[in-house]
Amino acid sequence: MRKEDFYTLSVEEDYVEEDIKPYRVIFRLEVKDLGLKTFATDFSRDEYDWIMIVQERIFYKLGIDFFGRYYVRLVRPIYKSMRKIAAENGYTKSSLKDLIRTGEWVFNLDNEQLVQEVKRDGIKEIKSIFNGFVNKAKHEKVISF
Repeated sequence: MRKEDFYTLSVEEDYVEEDIKPYRVIFRLEVKDLGLKTFATDFSRDEYDWIMIVQERIFYKLGIDFFGRYYVRLVRPIYKSMRKIAAENGYTKSSLKDLIRTGEWVFNLDNEQLVQEVKRDGIKEIKSIFNGFVNKAKHEKVISF
């Protein structure tokens, strides 16, 4: 059994013309194993949570477009600078904990290029963290595969 068999993660985009930030990226999570869902919920509540930061890359500002324009990462909000970056962007007020609890994480974005980079890099980041949850749950014998 693969780690991805314990959950389904998808991403979609939407456009709402009237909004200041009309582009939406919506990550959806369905956890198929109740033990894993309970473990991930408890772990993210008790240990730490994750927020996603979106920043323009320094390389791009210097005229080098090798890595793409934006930097999208999931980080622990224990660092004030990371919380500040997330708050300044204002793309979302939610966190990974909310994705686990409600099954949805919505980002409101202000440009179309950012949509593609948040979708591509965001899904990789969330999968990486969630695969870590699967490993930890397996290690603690909450799930088996």
